[in-house]
Amino acid sequence: MGYAITVIDGEPLVLTEQMYLASQNPATSSPFHASHNVRRFVYGGQDLVIKEPGLFASLINTYYAAQDADFLASRNYFVSGRSQINAEAEKLLFLQSQDLRLAPKLIDHNPKKGQLVREYIHGKTFRQMSIEEQLDSVHHIVSLVEKVHREGIAIGDAHVKNVMHSDCDGQYLWLDFDGRFDESIPVIAQANDVIKLVYSTFTESKDMVLTRQMGESLGHYGVEHVRNVARVLVDHIGYSPGLWWATRVSRKEHRAIKELMMDSLQLYSG
Repeated sequence: MGYAITVIDGEPLVLTEQMYLASQNPATSSPFHASHNVRRFVYGGQDLVIKEPGLFASLINTYYAAQDADFLASRNYFVSGRSQINAEAEKLLFLQSQDLRLAPKLIDHNPKKGQLVREYIHGKTFRQMSIEEQLDSVHHIVSLVEKVHREGIAIGDAHVKNVMHSDCDGQYLWLDFDGRFDESIPVIAQANDVIKLVYSTFTESKDMVLTRQMGESLGHYGVEHVRNVARVLVDHIGYSPGLWWATRVSRKEHRAIKELMMDSLQLYSG
């Protein structure tokens, strides 16, 4: 995409030593389970998150790329952890520069080391919501993805687990833009986001009612050229052991999800 990431408000984004030391202090930080090294920490009275390349991040990415090969085939196999995080920083900073509250705020970034610091969001992830809250969130999540797409950005791993509902302002935010995906043709990358959003709802919940709700909500997704491409891509997704590995849907569930998406993507209710 080529977004400028070297300065913000006229100042270089270079992760300070003091901030980095605070993020590594066991007394003020705690790790998350993730492909990269991700820690929540406190600095200057703020709750923050640091992300830096994990030791096995490239191998983990290769595993997921192989898993995705018979589904969307959207992941790049061989990318460094540093390039993944730098790509994420670009997207966060671009959304921030547009004054859009769609993702956590980027606080600092060291591109040479592939480290970024962003705000910590207090709230519930999709995974932490009750089924009633999940059903209520579906339309908001589709709207969030549409807004990101309208800025020319593909999420990449548009897995519903990466959605957060903020306690602070009630906004739905996308947490993870890790840059491991083929975005050489942006409209295809965005169409893959739309498809992954629905299938991941089932992967995450194993609930066809919730999955149907997500699929039906695509009738409100309004980026027409992405809708058209997504419909073509969905039409060509066949069932295979590889598809089951990536999505955990049965043949019957795949057929139902595919038909629902085809119908929803054909219609637009605004």
